[in-house]
Amino acid sequence: MIWLAFALLTLAAALSVLLPLARARTAAARTASRRAIDVAFYENELAAIARDEERGLMGSAEAQAARAEAARRLIAAPAAAEETQGSRLARAGAALLALAVVFGVGLGLYLKLGAPDQPDQPLLARKQAAPEQMDTMAAIARVEAHLAANPGDGRGFEVLAPIYMQIGRYAQAAEAFAQAGRLLGATPERAAAEAEAHMMAGQGRMVPQARAAIARALALDPAMPQARFYAGLAAEEDGDA
Repeated sequence: MIWLAFALLTLAAALSVLLPLARARTAAARTASRRAIDVAFYENELAAIARDEERGLMGSAEAQAARAEAARRLIAAPAAAEETQGSRLARAGAALLALAVVFGVGLGLYLKLGAPDQPDQPLLARKQAAPEQMDTMAAIARVEAHLAANPGDGRGFEVLAPIYMQIGRYAQAAEAFAQAGRLLGATPERAAAEAEAHMMAGQGRMVPQARAAIARALALDPAMPQARFYAGLAAEEDGDA
């Protein structure tokens, strides 16, 4: 019972100072979050362009133009809001003071009542996971949390889809590509990417969902090389070499 009282007192002390600071920074945080997603999308788009160029699906000139267009969209995206020097210092000072008080009280109680000499017990997954995998999973969790709160953010789905592809979560990648197409508008590139994700989820076979996505891509651009390539694979799978 005493721990519950300590927890409530600590929470009340922290919230009494941090909540006003959080309200004052809400607009800036939203803009910064949007900017972070734009940058992540730009980096993943560059990686996708590089992969297409390596596979021969995109020529050097076309790849250079695609990179320039991606950079132009990033520059045109809204930048994070600026704060005045005085407001930043005031908020930083208040936050540091609040954290120092909460930390000092918490540390004193723990040293008096806790067991600091006991070793920690990390999860087995933390021991086995590579650092870069942990970073990727943390980034995915952040984007997923953002999309759970903002299900209409098509750019967020477009950022998440190629990351799912990279880690082998192909079914989720296909759904993310489909969501991006529904929210941002259908394009042959999004439909072809969805087709590839469905194909990978189907162990390399042209499943019905992949064929439907290929058909949508070709309806939007009959000359698209990637869509025609997948259409050729589907024909070969049907015995029409």
